Amino acid sequence: MRYVEHKAKQGERWDIIALSYYGSRQNIRAIIRANPQYIGLLSFKGGEVIHVPILEEVQASQNTTLPLWKR
Repeated sequence: MRYVEHKAKQGERWDIIALSYYGSRQNIRAIIRANPQYIGLLSFKGGEVIHVPILEEVQASQNTTLPLWKR
């Protein structure tokens, strides 16, 4: 999977990263799955390199037959 590297800022959260790259918080799980080393963090200390999957690839890998809350 291709991704963009994002350097986290102090206090930044997963949902803020998703919002800044995707324009919504919808694909937050894809970002978390791409960064298992940080899975327990709610917010970042700053300086962590986060892999943000490229949106087209994330959408192509999702099962669109399931309702959004089950994906």
